[in-house]
Amino acid sequence: MRLQIPPKIDHCPGDLWVVTKNGSAVVVWDEPRFTDNVGVSRVEEKSGHYPGQSLMWGNYQVVYVAFDSVGNTATCSFKVYVLGKEQYWKLKTVLKENLSMRTFLIFFAAEFCPPLADPIGGSQVCKDWGYGGQFKVCEISCNPGLRFSEPVPKFYTCGAEGFWRPTSNPNMPVVYPACSRKLTKLLFARGKYTYASASSRI
Repeated sequence: MRLQIPPKIDHCPGDLWVVTKNGSAVVVWDEPRFTDNVGVSRVEEKSGHYPGQSLMWGNYQVVYVAFDSVGNTATCSFKVYVLGKEQYWKLKTVLKENLSMRTFLIFFAAEFCPPLADPIGGSQVCKDWGYGGQFKVCEISCNPGLRFSEPVPKFYTCGAEGFWRPTSNPNMPVVYPACSRKLTKLLFARGKYTYASASSRI
């Protein structure tokens, strides 16, 4: 029966909160420690993260799994939150007002790539990218018979900075150009007309 005992977690880090103004930070933590009655054979980090890694603004799930020599396992998991200064002050407000951490996480998630409204008279198709799908790329189009009122890029993207590109002012929300009815261009060809005059003899 002793062979069915999983490894014991001696140390598992709690959630980490890191504040940075540069869009990324080198994050360090004490790795989990495990013991086992038959010996820990190996420990694997399943999410691809390690102490000393540079992480962009965002939230990350870190998972360590320990295996003993007979196949029993134990799991240590925690989250790493890399925050900008504005997000940090929101966290302070949450703690000061005794709001739930879930409320802060909603604020925190909203900081990254807030959804954009469809263009007037058109639609958008968006896909997730980056760790946890927190970043976005969108392509917009007009409904049949309409066209954009101005030139538009092939894609709109939102990355680690947390705002949409292209934009001339990152502090202002991005609004897609509107679609309008196509106007038929009337082309007038300039021609030179020659009129022949006829004379009659009497």
